[in-house]
Amino acid sequence: NEVTFSFDCLSTEYGDPFDNMGGNPPYHFNAPHKEEAGWITEENNILISNGTYRLKPLELVFPSGNIQQIKLPITFESSSFAGSDKAYYSIEYRGNFDYDRYIYPSTIYNSVLIHMSQFGVPTNLLKINTSMNLFDLSYDFYLKAGQSYIDAMNGYNITLLNVTEE
Repeated sequence: NEVTFSFDCLSTEYGDPFDNMGGNPPYHFNAPHKEEAGWITEENNILISNGTYRLKPLELVFPSGNIQQIKLPITFESSSFAGSDKAYYSIEYRGNFDYDRYIYPSTIYNSVLIHMSQFGVPTNLLKINTSMNLFDLSYDFYLKAGQSYIDAMNGYNITLLNVTEE
């Protein structure tokens, strides 16, 4: 059976079809890579463990204080991030802007992607919907409004409540 995350998961380098390093057309980098490059500042990130937050599109530049990446600390002992106290889920909102307006499939617009990350280590895009085919890009890798991802190991329930024009 497929699961979103386990210690036996397959990790594919350059396997993120919604990132410039893994997709064919030029797309925006994912949030952890933009942060490493200095394109998203510390003031546009938030490290939290619970709450409700408004995310701004990853593709646009916003003044300090507008959240473009939510980081949720991951606390487990055995994984590809073993021994790190800096592993986290990265949650980012993708809109229909700039290079990303060419992303296939267009069903990704107005959704959030969740990556496992650690500064300086390749990111892993989570396959949220495990009931679809292995690489059905239509719905597998992102949350639409009303959908949730539950991580029982860390006690997280990540839900995209809604998408607004704000």
